[in-house]
Amino acid sequence: FLAAERANFTAPQIYARAHMALSLAHLGDFDRAFKIMREAQSISGSLNLTAFVNLPILLEAHLHILAGNAHQARRLLPESMDRLELSRTEPVMFSLIVTTKMLLKLAAEEFDELLSEVDDAIDLVEHGGLIIILPELQLLKARALMGLNRRDEAAALLSDAAARARYFGVKKSLLPILALQMEVEKELGNESAAEVARQEGQTIVAFFASHISDPAFREKFMHTEVVRALHNK
Repeated sequence: FLAAERANFTAPQIYARAHMALSLAHLGDFDRAFKIMREAQSISGSLNLTAFVNLPILLEAHLHILAGNAHQARRLLPESMDRLELSRTEPVMFSLIVTTKMLLKLAAEEFDELLSEVDDAIDLVEHGGLIIILPELQLLKARALMGLNRRDEAAALLSDAAARARYFGVKKSLLPILALQMEVEKELGNESAAEVARQEGQTIVAFFASHISDPAFREKFMHTEVVRALHNK
């Protein structure tokens, strides 16, 4: 976002910080993620546009969910989010709105409602061009299926989600898919399939770790829930 700052382009500064904050959170560095989120909120305060005001609020709610604080996220999430027409929402907002709302339903174990909403979102994504977030939506659906003890369906869905994430080259999305796939295959008694998922996941973990030069940051990443799951047989 430095180029956007030099050019004084406000919107790219907000979007770039949103992406960076989410990436840091997924890698386990919540301190820096929240710091960058607050920068995005400060910048958005200078704009009188609903999208730019809501984006940092959604981002903060999403970060709280990832940090395990769904209660705080619910307090932050604007009620207006429930009334937004997703098909008319620009891509970054669409992704944040959909995943944040669904993660809240997952935390509340509202699995049936989550299945219905994620299917609607998948339909929009498949016909609206934002196909790159499809694996993430499939992961959410698989978690709902697991909550309803529909393991066979979850396993098939995760296999497809993993294939799509590999095709798109989105390692960030593939890692949690593999972690859940390992868990599901174990529960189904498919030890060989679980081991394949575990080994692929560990390869991705090693890739990320090798690209994190800061030892403290790398240590945070290695202690994230997904990484710990992949390293525990």
